[in-house]
Formats: sequence, C-alpha cells, structure tokens
Amino acid sequence: MLAAYSVMTYKINYARFFLLGGAILFLATGISESFGFFDDSIFGRWVYGLCSILMVIGIAGGLQKNWVGIPILVRLGGASYSIYLVHLIVIGIVYKLMQITSITTYLPIWIIYFILVISGIAGGVLLSKLVEYPLMKLVRRAILRK
Repeated sequence: MLAAYSVMTYKINYARFFLLGGAILFLATGISESFGFFDDSIFGRWVYGLCSILMVIGIAGGLQKNWVGIPILVRLGGASYSIYLVHLIVIGIVYKLMQITSITTYLPIWIIYFILVISGIAGGVLLSKLVEYPLMKLVRRAILRK
C-alpha cells in the first residue's frame, strides 16, 4: 500500500534506481539470510518487505514513464492472481501423476522441481486465459448494459 500511495502521489523520477536498488538489496538480504544473519527473525521479513516496496515503486514508476514490458513478464503479471490461486493444486496433481507413473524414481530431483514449478505457473496462466479474463469481460459487458 505504501508503494501504491507513493506512485499515486508522487512522480517517480528515478524508477530504475528504485527497481535496481531494491533488487540488489533483496538479493543481499537473501545472501545474508543464507549465512545466518537473520535467523528467521521478524527483522529479516521487514527487510525483505522494504526491498520489495522499492522494487514495486520502481516498476510502477517505470509504468508512469511508459516503459514497455517484456511480453512474457506482462503475461505472468496479468495471470499472477490465477497462478497464486491454483499453483499448489496443480503442483500436487502433477506430482501425484509423476508418482503414479514412477517418473520420480528415474528423474533427478532438480528436474522434478523444474517440472513442478513450470506446471504450477502454466496451470495458473491457463486458468487466467480460459476463465479469469473471459469472466471479467462478461461481467464488464453486463455492467455496461445497465
């Protein structure tokens, strides 16, 4: 909400600085956490949150300047809520199918992980394309007719 308020209230002149700075700090926080500096403390969560705010301000500020997005990232952003809603369900189904077919005994764990990540994302994108956006169009048309 702080990021949304900032972008709605102020013109973000250094959007790339916010985005890059937030990303670098986010990565540094992850590395620091890996070395045990945060020990699962609330402080680490606050730092991650603040870094994320900087990145969101940078991205939203860039949109003020009409940055053109990378098409696949724009698609993922548009489908992010659907991905959030169904990724665990899709991953569970795909993993169960992999176990039933015994694929999990032959594949290295990193390939299984990759397949599960891609399937969770793909399931969300598919739901977004086939259900979410058509439903939003239908509702908009119904509202505009009134």
